[in-house]
Amino acid sequence: MTHAYADGAASATITVALVDEDGLHAAAGTLGVTVLNVAPTLVLAGAATVDEGGVYTLTLGPVTDPGADTVVEWIRGLGRRHDGRVRRGGDVTHAYADGAATATITVALVDEDGLHSAAGTLGVTVVNVAPTSCSRVRRPSTRVASTR
Repeated sequence: MTHAYADGAASATITVALVDEDGLHAAAGTLGVTVLNVAPTLVLAGAATVDEGGVYTLTLGPVTDPGADTVVEWIRGLGRRHDGRVRRGGDVTHAYADGAATATITVALVDEDGLHSAAGTLGVTVVNVAPTSCSRVRRPSTRVASTR
Protein backbone atom coordinates (compact mmCIF):
# COMPACT_ATOMS: atom_id res chain seq x y z
CA MET A 1 0.00 0.00 0.00
CA THR A 2 1.25 3.49 -0.81
CA HIS A 3 0.12 6.98 0.08
CA ALA A 4 1.25 10.38 -1.19
CA TYR A 5 1.01 13.27 1.24
CA ALA A 6 -0.19 16.41 -0.52
CA ASP A 7 1.94 18.90 1.38
CA GLY A 8 4.56 19.21 4.09
CA ALA A 9 5.80 20.08 6.60
CA ALA A 10 3.53 17.86 8.66
CA SER A 11 3.51 14.90 11.00
CA ALA A 12 1.15 11.98 10.74
CA THR A 13 0.58 8.66 12.43
CA ILE A 14 -0.18 5.62 10.33
CA THR A 15 -2.35 3.10 12.15
CA VAL A 16 -2.72 -0.46 10.94
CA ALA A 17 -5.73 -2.61 11.75
CA LEU A 18 -5.74 -6.36 11.03
CA VAL A 19 -8.55 -8.80 10.51
CA ASP A 20 -8.08 -12.53 11.01
CA GLU A 21 -10.24 -15.51 12.09
CA ASP A 22 -10.47 -14.00 15.56
CA GLY A 23 -11.88 -10.72 14.27
CA LEU A 24 -10.67 -7.11 14.08
CA HIS A 25 -7.48 -6.08 15.81
CA ALA A 26 -7.71 -2.29 15.79
CA ALA A 27 -4.45 -0.40 16.19
CA ALA A 28 -2.36 -3.52 15.62
CA GLY A 29 0.53 -1.26 14.77
CA THR A 30 1.40 2.42 14.39
CA LEU A 31 4.15 4.35 12.71
CA GLY A 32 4.95 8.04 12.98
CA VAL A 33 5.72 9.77 9.70
CA THR A 34 7.27 13.19 9.19
CA VAL A 35 6.42 14.82 5.87
CA LEU A 36 9.06 17.35 4.83
CA ASN A 37 8.32 20.42 2.77
CA VAL A 38 9.88 20.44 -0.68
CA ALA A 39 10.89 23.95 -1.70
CA PRO A 40 9.44 25.28 -4.94
CA THR A 41 11.69 25.81 -7.95
CA LEU A 42 11.45 28.35 -10.71
CA VAL A 43 12.52 28.40 -14.34
CA LEU A 44 14.38 31.59 -15.29
CA ALA A 45 15.01 32.59 -18.89
CA GLY A 46 16.97 35.44 -20.39
CA ALA A 47 19.84 36.24 -22.71
CA ALA A 48 23.30 34.99 -21.74
CA THR A 49 24.82 38.44 -22.39
CA VAL A 50 23.74 42.07 -22.29
CA ASP A 51 25.61 45.24 -23.21
CA GLU A 52 26.26 47.60 -20.31
CA GLY A 53 23.49 50.17 -20.17
CA GLY A 54 21.22 47.96 -22.26
CA VAL A 55 17.87 46.67 -21.07
CA TYR A 56 17.98 43.06 -19.86
CA THR A 57 14.71 41.13 -19.88
CA LEU A 58 14.36 38.27 -17.41
CA THR A 59 11.42 35.89 -17.66
CA LEU A 60 10.18 34.49 -14.35
CA GLY A 61 8.82 31.23 -15.71
CA PRO A 62 6.70 28.48 -14.25
CA VAL A 63 6.97 27.51 -10.59
CA THR A 64 7.15 23.83 -9.71
CA ASP A 65 6.05 22.76 -6.24
CA PRO A 66 5.02 19.19 -5.49
CA GLY A 67 3.00 20.42 -2.52
CA ALA A 68 -0.28 22.28 -2.49
CA ASP A 69 1.44 25.65 -1.99
CA THR A 70 0.75 28.99 -3.63
CA VAL A 71 3.61 31.36 -4.39
CA VAL A 72 2.66 34.89 -3.37
CA GLU A 73 5.90 36.77 -4.01
CA TRP A 74 8.95 36.61 -6.27
CA ILE A 75 12.07 38.38 -4.92
CA ARG A 76 14.76 38.93 -7.53
CA GLY A 77 18.43 39.61 -7.08
CA LEU A 78 20.22 40.79 -10.17
CA GLY A 79 23.77 39.99 -9.17
CA ARG A 80 24.43 42.01 -6.03
CA ARG A 81 21.43 41.97 -3.73
CA HIS A 82 17.71 41.39 -3.74
CA ASP A 83 16.41 44.47 -5.46
CA GLY A 84 12.88 43.85 -6.53
CA ARG A 85 9.68 42.18 -5.42
CA VAL A 86 6.87 41.20 -7.71
CA ARG A 87 3.54 39.50 -7.11
CA ARG A 88 3.51 37.41 -10.28
CA GLY A 89 5.76 35.71 -12.78
CA GLY A 90 6.42 37.03 -16.28
CA ASP A 91 8.93 39.48 -17.69
CA VAL A 92 10.92 41.96 -15.60
CA THR A 93 13.62 44.30 -16.90
CA HIS A 94 16.85 45.73 -15.55
CA ALA A 95 19.73 47.83 -16.91
CA TYR A 96 23.24 46.85 -15.83
CA ALA A 97 25.12 50.14 -15.61
CA ASP A 98 28.68 48.93 -16.03
CA GLY A 99 30.57 46.02 -17.59
CA ALA A 100 32.58 43.94 -18.08
CA ALA A 101 31.10 41.78 -15.35
CA THR A 102 29.40 38.50 -14.67
CA ALA A 103 26.34 38.30 -12.48
CA THR A 104 24.25 35.51 -11.08
CA ILE A 105 20.60 36.35 -10.97
CA THR A 106 18.79 34.68 -8.09
CA VAL A 107 15.09 34.63 -7.42
CA ALA A 108 13.61 33.66 -4.07
CA LEU A 109 10.00 32.60 -3.72
CA VAL A 110 7.60 33.14 -0.83
CA ASP A 111 4.68 30.82 -0.14
CA GLU A 112 2.70 29.87 2.96
CA ASP A 113 5.65 27.76 4.14
CA GLY A 114 7.99 30.77 4.09
CA LEU A 115 10.93 32.11 2.10
CA HIS A 116 12.74 29.80 -0.33
CA SER A 117 15.98 31.50 -1.33
CA ALA A 118 17.61 30.69 -4.66
CA ALA A 119 14.55 28.94 -6.07
CA GLY A 120 15.92 29.84 -9.48
CA THR A 121 19.30 31.08 -10.71
CA LEU A 122 20.66 32.28 -14.04
CA GLY A 123 24.06 33.63 -15.07
CA VAL A 124 24.47 36.70 -17.26
CA THR A 125 27.57 38.38 -18.68
CA VAL A 126 27.54 42.18 -18.89
CA VAL A 127 29.63 43.23 -21.89
CA ASN A 128 31.72 46.38 -21.71
CA VAL A 129 30.79 48.81 -24.47
CA ALA A 130 33.54 51.06 -25.80
CA PRO A 131 32.79 54.73 -25.28
CA THR A 132 31.87 56.76 -28.29
CA SER A 133 33.01 60.29 -28.92
CA CYS A 134 31.00 63.08 -30.30
CA SER A 135 33.07 65.74 -32.01
CA ARG A 136 31.84 69.05 -33.30
CA VAL A 137 33.16 70.57 -36.44
CA ARG A 138 33.42 74.31 -36.25
CA ARG A 139 32.42 75.99 -39.41
CA PRO A 140 33.82 79.33 -40.36
CA SER A 141 31.52 82.26 -39.95
CA THR A 142 29.76 83.39 -43.09
CA ARG A 143 28.97 86.92 -41.96
CA VAL A 144 28.90 89.45 -44.68
CA ALA A 145 29.89 92.98 -43.85
CA SER A 146 27.65 95.61 -45.30
CA THR A 147 28.89 98.91 -46.59
CA ARG A 148 26.40 101.67 -46.33
